[in-house]
Amino acid sequence: MTAGRDAPAGERWRDTLEHVVHLARPPADVFALVTNPSRWHEWHPNTRDVDAAADHSLGLGEAVVERIRVGPFRGAVTWKVTAAEPGRRWVLLGDAGRGFQSELEYTLQAEGEGTRFRRRVRVRWPWWFVFGRSATRTMARDATEALANLQRVLVAQGRDGP
Repeated sequence: MTAGRDAPAGERWRDTLEHVVHLARPPADVFALVTNPSRWHEWHPNTRDVDAAADHSLGLGEAVVERIRVGPFRGAVTWKVTAAEPGRRWVLLGDAGRGFQSELEYTLQAEGEGTRFRRRVRVRWPWWFVFGRSATRTMARDATEALANLQRVLVAQGRDGP
């Protein structure tokens, strides 16, 4: 994991969190799972639920509302897909209102029989100086848990079939 430094005035993103892991499934399987919002609750601890219609891999321009909890924050984030390269890269722009925005990027690369998976989150919030460092630590911890959960779901999926 890497965390970005405080952004100089005028820069878009306040913090960056990046995690890279090896997942025990091919990129197409990983992509199908992580880009389907109806399955996020299976592996990401912050997801409470998503729009019922989001039961497929979202493509460029599609959007979904996710209800989340991150530490004490509970709210809804509207995510819109801004880049989609099946099996390789997926980027979402999220807006939770009140000035909180984030960008989520997944990149996937075949590595042996599995996938090198990179998850990068960049955030911007107007009250960063009040909650930022604590929220960033919480988000980093949750991301580590999410990726361990993702590995378990993918391994189980491999045993049970696609």
